[in-house]
Formats: sequence, C-alpha cells, structure tokens
Amino acid sequence: MKLLGGDPLPVPGTSRGSPSRDLDRFLPPRSRQALWVDSGRSALRLALTDLRRRGIRRAWLPFLCCSSVVEPFLDLSFSLSFYGQGGPEDRPFWLAPPKGFAPSPDEALLFIHYFGFLNEGMTAFLGSLPPSSRPRVIEDAVGASLTEGTGQWGHYTIKSFRKFLPVADGALLAAVEPLLPGGPLPEPPDLIRADLKGRSALGRLLAPETGRVWLRLAQEGEERFDGTIRRPAPTSLNRLGDLDVGFYGRARRDHFLFLAEAASMKSPLIPLATLLPEGTVPLGLPALTGRSRDETLRRLRQAGIFCPVDWGVNALAPDGLDATRELARRLLVLPVDPALTEEDLSFLLALAAGGRKEPCHSRE
Repeated sequence: MKLLGGDPLPVPGTSRGSPSRDLDRFLPPRSRQALWVDSGRSALRLALTDLRRRGIRRAWLPFLCCSSVVEPFLDLSFSLSFYGQGGPEDRPFWLAPPKGFAPSPDEALLFIHYFGFLNEGMTAFLGSLPPSSRPRVIEDAVGASLTEGTGQWGHYTIKSFRKFLPVADGALLAAVEPLLPGGPLPEPPDLIRADLKGRSALGRLLAPETGRVWLRLAQEGEERFDGTIRRPAPTSLNRLGDLDVGFYGRARRDHFLFLAEAASMKSPLIPLATLLPEGTVPLGLPALTGRSRDETLRRLRQAGIFCPVDWGVNALAPDGLDATRELARRLLVLPVDPALTEEDLSFLLALAAGGRKEPCHSRE
C-alpha cells in the first residue's frame, strides 16, 4: 500500500547545491535570540520556562489546538483559560476576532497561525491593544513555518519544519528579548529518531508500494518525541540550509489550489479557504465534513492517507464555546505534500468525500 501524506518526502532536484547552512532565512526579523531545537514542543517548553522565570503563571489558549500544545502548560502549572474564534461557516474562522477573551499584561497568550494562513482575527485584535495592555504573546507559527509575515506579534515565535520539509526534526524558538539565564539547556540530538525517520523516508521512495513497513518506522521515530528538549540532528540542520525551500512552497500552493477547486465543484466537503494570499504556504487544505470527521479519518488511514492535522475536541475548554466545539468536530485537513501527484490528490479527495474506495491504479 502506498502512503499519502505523513512525513514529507525529498523531491529530486530541490537542493541548492553544496550545503550552505543558510538558516538565517528562517528567522523572524524582530528576533534578538534564536534557538534551534528538535521540535515545536521543545521550543514551546523553552518559551514557557522563560515566562515562568518572569513571574507569569496564567495563560490563554485557543480552543482549537492539539494536546501537545496544552500539555507543557499543564506540566509547568499554568492556570489556563480558553478562547474561541469563528464566524459564518463559509468564511475562514481565523479571520474572526477572538471570543470570550480578556487578557492582561501579567498573563501569557498563545495564538496559532492555522494551516499556513496568518491569523488575521487575532493579529487585528492585538494591533488594537495599547502596548502597555498586551499580554506576553507566544506566536505559534508551526503550521505556517514557511509563510511570509509571521513573527511580527509575538514575544516568542515558534516554527517547526518537519511537516513541511524532508527533515527528521528541526524547530526554532525566536525571542524579541534574550531569554533569562538559568533556564534548561537542550540535550543532545536523538540520533536513533533521526535514523528511523530517515530510513522510513528512503524506504517510501525506493519501495512505495510497501508503505506499511515504512509507516511503522516513522511511528517509532515519532514516539521518541517525549517532551525532552533536544537539539536537532546535524543532518536536519544541514538539509534545512541546503533545500530549495521555494520549490516546496510553490508545490504546496499548487496542490492546495487543485484540491480546493475540485472540492468546491463536486465534493460534500466545504473548504474553509479556496484562495491563497501571496506568501502563504499551506500546511494542508482545511475543510468541514458533512458527516463524522473521525469516521472520515479512519477511512483515510485504512487507505494509507495521513492528514497533517488530527485534533480532537478540547475537553478542558468551557461549554460556552459551542460553535467552536462544533467546528472542531467537523474539521478535516487534507495533505498537499509536494511528492503527491494529481492522481493521488484526486484519490484522497474522493475518499474523503465518501467516494471510491480504491484508486484507479494499484496500490498493493
């Protein structure tokens, strides 16, 4: 069975030549300190540790986030409040202002740039606050790590590249103020994880029809992200410096637009966005299902299709965010990886929409 989605695969001809280690191109322009770590989880833990050392004990989180975002706040004993975003179903929810939200300067705020799109609802809200009234902001740009314009609003900005580019690990914490001394230092890279991820990617390239074998290796590597703050593998940093990132961005945009047009024409799925602003590099195509999202995800996984976002409904948030809760129950994000073909994209869209169960070419 050929796998679609999951860890990005290298595409021939996308290297810029000899490794240049040109990593500064990933830095937000406002950053005064940048730390390379293995994952967005590690970057978030470092930011939260710095906030604790500054006396911050309360934080606001978006209702729509994965459990790996919530866990480090709980581990570090933050008191949590949740806010929602959303408006009419036919408009992207990230264009709407936050709901149930009243942060203060002695609190932290985490907001997310969703699926590659700038969170214009939140950035407009932050822009309306006087500087003295703004909370300590963590700008989660993990899902928009290649999108232009991130890193303008946060005291801390977090990026991660392993869902966008063919690297085993590699994430960035950028801060507008130097981190306070005495915080945790990243531990050495997990070279076993890098090896598992690398063998999985190579196997999928050389023997794609035996994808389940390579999936097991990838899952073993993923399970090794255990909350320990680590440096990235040297091979990941070398590859990040060497890759033609522009190619991966263009391919993602093309695949997004192909899926969005096809879904708009003949699918029961409702794309949350069909147009891409200039400079946006999408993580996937966000859409609302007309049936159980979890049932659709199971069907996709059985066919070897893996979505880049798989969020459950946040059990910690209050019942007052009912509209956002319903959005979470229906939200599906389809992969737009550069290694996919138009045939792959058509197959995964048809299956997500409840159509054909087998592709028109053999996957066994």
